[in-house]
Amino acid sequence: MSPQEYNELITSLHETNWQYIDQSETMLLEAQRYQSGEDSAICANIYDYLDEVSNRLDTLRYPTEAEKFHLSAIKLITFLRDSVVCLYRQTSMYRAETAEWYDSWAKVDSAFKLKASALEDSLIVAQKKFTEEISINY
Repeated sequence: MSPQEYNELITSLHETNWQYIDQSETMLLEAQRYQSGEDSAICANIYDYLDEVSNRLDTLRYPTEAEKFHLSAIKLITFLRDSVVCLYRQTSMYRAETAEWYDSWAKVDSAFKLKASALEDSLIVAQKKFTEEISINY
């Protein structure tokens, strides 16, 4: 895979991941508000999706110049899969619209604002360095 193809793939995966998470979070909120009982399945689907992305990244052959970029992508996906999905599951422990439920969702928001955004910033910095390096070398 060429460096340019790799960059396009990771960029596309990143955009697709955020869209999936956004849509799934909306579905989870609705399932909890309407007590549809689908919360567990939605959380499992998010976990499975992120696990598939992680496995794909683990097996992907990437250009040597992309190592930091690649590791940054893996760190972000791993955090989302192992930490955020756990927080999503915790929101299901509380009845919707209660103080505990809002507190639980505040923890999800905090995870995105603090850790996920920092990991995303690291990914962007690594991507910038990678694209600068490939533009010089290729």
